[in-house]
Amino acid sequence: MIKKAEDSGVELYDSARVVKIEELEYGFAIKLSEKEIKTRFIIGADGATSVVRKCLFPGLKVRYSGATREVYKSDIKLDHKYMHWFFPVHQIRPRFDINFKGDDLFVLEGGGLNKLNKEIKQLLSKDYGFDLNLKPVWKDGCTMSHLHEELLSGSFVPAKGDAILVGDAAGLALPVGYEGIGTAVHSGVLAATAIENAIETGNRAENFYVHSLKSVMAEIKRLNPLEDWLKNEVEKGDETLLDAVKLAFEKSFLESTY
Repeated sequence: MIKKAEDSGVELYDSARVVKIEELEYGFAIKLSEKEIKTRFIIGADGATSVVRKCLFPGLKVRYSGATREVYKSDIKLDHKYMHWFFPVHQIRPRFDINFKGDDLFVLEGGGLNKLNKEIKQLLSKDYGFDLNLKPVWKDGCTMSHLHEELLSGSFVPAKGDAILVGDAAGLALPVGYEGIGTAVHSGVLAATAIENAIETGNRAENFYVHSLKSVMAEIKRLNPLEDWLKNEVEKGDETLLDAVKLAFEKSFLESTY
């Protein structure tokens, strides 16, 4: 994909770091770690901890959470056809899942698990044959930004003039399941279309982009109340927790258009 973009005339600054963005009378000056460039349009696709967002909205307070992932080259006594969810403290969070990548790799991932790492491994050893001496092939993680309330209230709009934020930089991961690939790709297409319309009409890209995001915003609005509902349901016991999670994930994944 990068090669195709370069063949079309795109200039690639590999590993360049954005230090500062300055709004000009017409466009932006972007100071990179090694040079400065000027542009009319910006698409910030730089993830949950977006530098572009911080530069454009310095006063925005963002809540974050983190998820970790450990990949093991081994097997465990669980059905390979499914992703298996665990709720170690009988609450909606922290939670973790195990899923399989082929016949000899499985992934243990979830949010807020560092403090429970020992307990989780012991649980998996006792019930599912996990080897406590096993070391992960690799470990990594990700950060998630929580901006649903700000997006729905209108206190944060993921665009400013001819600068547009997409995906996690815009806070568009869907509530409950926090799936973000679908909305990231969709918002990227919408951003490109908004810039195309801005070039043709001379109007700001923000106007086209925000209008085109209505379907994504409707999906966030539909799912957001489920977060509070889930927290209330889990107080009723484990069986209620399981039923509530099943219903919430069906609404988040099976009924979602992204």
